[in-house]
Amino acid sequence: MTRRGVVVTGMGLIAATGCGVEAAREALRTGRSGVAPMEDFDPSLWPMNEGAVARDFRSDPASPEDRSVQMLLAAAAEAVGDLPAWLEAEPREREGLGISLGTSQGAVLQAASLHRRFLHPEGLPTPEDRARFAAYRPGYGAERLAREVGARGPVTTFGMVCVSSAMALVEGARWIRDGLCDRVLAGGFEAFSPFVFTGFQVIGALTRSRCRPFDRERDGTVLGEAAGLLLLESEGAARRRGAPVFARVLGGGQNADGVHMTAPDRDGRGLEAAVRAAFDDAGVAPGDVGYVNAHGTGTPFNDSMECVVFSRLFEGRRVPPVSSVKGIFGHTLGAAGAVDAIVTTLALGGDPLPPTVNHQEADPGLDFDFVPDPGRRHGPLRIALSSNAAMGGNNTALLLAEPG
Repeated sequence: MTRRGVVVTGMGLIAATGCGVEAAREALRTGRSGVAPMEDFDPSLWPMNEGAVARDFRSDPASPEDRSVQMLLAAAAEAVGDLPAWLEAEPREREGLGISLGTSQGAVLQAASLHRRFLHPEGLPTPEDRARFAAYRPGYGAERLAREVGARGPVTTFGMVCVSSAMALVEGARWIRDGLCDRVLAGGFEAFSPFVFTGFQVIGALTRSRCRPFDRERDGTVLGEAAGLLLLESEGAARRRGAPVFARVLGGGQNADGVHMTAPDRDGRGLEAAVRAAFDDAGVAPGDVGYVNAHGTGTPFNDSMECVVFSRLFEGRRVPPVSSVKGIFGHTLGAAGAVDAIVTTLALGGDPLPPTVNHQEADPGLDFDFVPDPGRRHGPLRIALSSNAAMGGNNTALLLAEPG
């Protein structure tokens, strides 16, 4: 069977940088971070009280849907552009539209609110709670989005923590490539949650100062929230409706190294295998890569592991420029892979390479070309790698190429 080409024809993003891809683009160009002191809950018991919250996005507290799902629908509206009108004129095309999403916690704010109420006698469920109860399931966002856009293809949700949306993108591209779909809305969504914030504090993963990926003084990450979506289409489907093309999806790889519940394999064999699988899938070599958008959480072990992997992948060659955008968007967990893919697509379209904000001095022996703040203009960029790693040893890699 002929392998079909997959292209990115739309992007939507709600994040701490603002509402829309243009707001993110401006933040990347200037190195403006969305990380700020928390306002919605009291973190005084913890040594760190900052997060990357999408403050420009005003969710409706009266809605039966979680903030994360409301963010998702807003990002989807930007990503699909004029596709709904085209589908209205070509209704049979709805059969070829799928939804592939990732989330770490799903509608966790909704679940926490219901739980608090139901603990008290006066908070017993009411008929109005039925919609809220049904809407807190992790898979609800994908189902809701399918109804919103009238998708009648496959619908699925990945819940593998920090690689969730990266896995959703790899799987969505595979559906198109293999002929299961013509179009897929793929990405991830995650709302900032006090419950999750507390959990990351307990396991010691959050910074006490600033998130500084790959820096010698790094001590942890900072959490954020986002909804990021990419509209993927087969080259033929994009051509039929005259859609713009922002990037090409060359291939992906994923696996699990199964070493520890939270800590990565310090030798990086799992992530390396996932990246090499992506190279094999795409039919390209490490030397073809001109930029790496790394997971780069700012935690000591993750960043060291990724650098070990890059050293082996590009052995005998110069490691291409590397950056992490966690210092700008925060670690958005289930949405991180989608945020990274959007950022990488912008760079492939001619935007400056995104900066690694707060990075000042690399570990000895790992002094790669970490793109400094406020980013860097570059010449032609043909192929870029986006890598993600997660709790449980899950690893995902995605190779994207320039639109031409």
